[in-house]
Amino acid sequence: MAREGTRQAIKGVIKWDISNDDQIPADLPQADCILSLFLLDVISKDKDAFQNNLKKLTSQLKPEGHLILFTALNMTFYKVDGEKFFILPLDEQFVKQAVINAGLVIEKVNVLPSKNNCDLIDFDAILHIRACMKTF
Repeated sequence: MAREGTRQAIKGVIKWDISNDDQIPADLPQADCILSLFLLDVISKDKDAFQNNLKKLTSQLKPEGHLILFTALNMTFYKVDGEKFFILPLDEQFVKQAVINAGLVIEKVNVLPSKNNCDLIDFDAILHIRACMKTF
């Protein structure tokens, strides 16, 4: 039953290339919730780009809308079909401050330590943040 309620609550899923500012239609309504799963650390070349991309993403939130963010802590690479891809390593304090700087209030933080014992990926932990857009 909970699954059906969730499906009914979701009004749409938007695909968006965050690096392309012109891609979002001007008439797109702001979102109640944005879910970001291991995106910003992959597409951001440095910490300034991470902060800017996070601000772009959260600019689409309604006042009091929620961001649900998952990112890997201190991850430097991952491998796909033997090819190594490098990623922006981030620490917990930086990510939390970036969320605050984007105008959100952090409501919950979870850190899940890595149990990784393979050479396909390196990270210390998974960081989950739930935050709410400030209202003024």
